[in-house]
Amino acid sequence: MKIVQSSFILFSKNSKFKNEGITLSNIGSVYHSIGQYSNALENYQKALSLHLEVMDRQMEGKTLCGIGVVYSLLGQYSEALQHYNHSLIISRQVGHLSNEAATLSNTGLIYERLGQHLKKP
Repeated sequence: MKIVQSSFILFSKNSKFKNEGITLSNIGSVYHSIGQYSNALENYQKALSLHLEVMDRQMEGKTLCGIGVVYSLLGQYSEALQHYNHSLIISRQVGHLSNEAATLSNTGLIYERLGQHLKKP
């Protein structure tokens, strides 16, 4: 019984962290949409830590894409591309097609801005 109780506690903790991670990602998205990029990055980074802790790969990929968008808006294209590449790998691994598409589109926009129209991720 003690093992079952320990499992339940761990599961509850992970569920809580998963929901907190999703909430922090959403808060990051709101800050991003109102142009408060430093706050967006702060919340995305906190969310990413929680996604990693509970091994939520789908949200990890989605959050990495969000971080990439913010860095792109800040003109930090190298940093954005690093996050997009990581997001793309994860999205493909977990079969998250909508995030894969968004990440590829965002990557293409950066290469277009840099005048590298034929670059492949």
